[in-house]
Amino acid sequence: MDKKELKEDLIRDRIIDSIQYISDQWQYVIGLLTVIILTISAYGFYSNKENKRIKLSSEMSGLAQSEYNQGDIEFAVEDLENVLGDYEDTHGGTQAYIYLIYDAYINDDFAKLESLLNDYSMYTDDALLESSVLETKAYLSNNDNDFDSAIELLNKAMSINDIDAFKVRFGIAKARVCINKEDYKKASDILIELGDSKFSSTSQQNTIDELKSYIAHIDRK
Repeated sequence: MDKKELKEDLIRDRIIDSIQYISDQWQYVIGLLTVIILTISAYGFYSNKENKRIKLSSEMSGLAQSEYNQGDIEFAVEDLENVLGDYEDTHGGTQAYIYLIYDAYINDDFAKLESLLNDYSMYTDDALLESSVLETKAYLSNNDNDFDSAIELLNKAMSINDIDAFKVRFGIAKARVCINKEDYKKASDILIELGDSKFSSTSQQNTIDELKSYIAHIDRK
């Protein structure tokens, strides 16, 4: 056998070995491909199902909001509660959540308001909504005489909301908490700083002046 025949035999053996390897590994390859295909199919199915769920929650929440705005409060609140219970982690659930908080707040239903704030979370990246919820929680803490928690919540609201008008509003709320806490020095410092702000509205400025006057009256006692 010459060198050429040896080379041909070596090539032939490598081809045979490669074919044999593919044959031996064929079940593994088929299994791997099957897993990949099933994974892609499952992801597509889940994504489609989740998109339908998100769309349905928004539609249901929108209908309930329309009912509420048209004055069908009792039925609307029940529908909003169902949306929140079933679709809390969607934008539709967030819309229902905000309406329910508003309804509880204007009706002075603090037990329900506290339950909403403690038992549910809000699915949103909207700093305005999140800071407003924190502000509402601060009011509840203030009503419970938990002044330190109220101030902490307001500080957090101010840290995530960079809208100047809201920072003034949260600052006024902090001053009120400090007054309730009888920390008049801190309240006065906050109000002086707010009074120098060019972002406060006329209404906010009037509130600042009233609170300053109240502190001055307290100090004269």
